[in-house]
Amino acid sequence: MRRWNGWGDEETHYALPDLAAQYLKTVLGG
Repeated sequence: MRRWNGWGDEETHYALPDLAAQYLKTVLGG
């Protein structure tokens, strides 16, 4: 997984479950 500055890449997408990704999106405001 990449760091915060590299967040949003494919690696992070398939490395996180849907719920985790959705949670991060809400937290980051994305």
